[in-house]
Amino acid sequence: MRDLRLRSTHIENKLHGAQLEIQELGELGKREAERPVMQRLFARVRDDEHKLSEVDVALALAEQRLDSLKEKPGWSF
Repeated sequence: MRDLRLRSTHIENKLHGAQLEIQELGELGKREAERPVMQRLFARVRDDEHKLSEVDVALALAEQRLDSLKEKPGWSF
């Protein structure tokens, strides 16, 4: 689970950076939205959002599995 948390943090940081980049472009970014460089930036945001969602689901499933194992007799952590 530690690896999943690290991956989640890494993706969140990348996503935040891309979103900040778009925000800093402001009106220029809106006017230039159809340009390839902006399309790549938007695609990076979508890709990172998707990856973050997948990691969050995997982390939740791992935590759920760990909780169910903890409930079994003889399990100690």
